[in-house]
Amino acid sequence: MPALHYDYGPDPSQYAELYLPSGRKRTAVVVIVHGGYWRARYAADLGAPAAAGWRR
Repeated sequence: MPALHYDYGPDPSQYAELYLPSGRKRTAVVVIVHGGYWRARYAADLGAPAAAGWRR
C-alpha cells in the first residue's frame, strides 16, 4: 500500500505519511505519532511492523 506524503514544514524531516486501504468502505484509523529523532540509526519506517499488526 503506497503512502501519500504531506509536508508540514520547511525542513525535509517535517512530513507525514498517510496509508489508505483500497476501496471506499469505512474502516478504523490508526495514527502513529513520533515526537522526533528519526536520524541515521532509525529509519522513518521503524513503526511499520506495528502498524501492519494493527491493520489486521
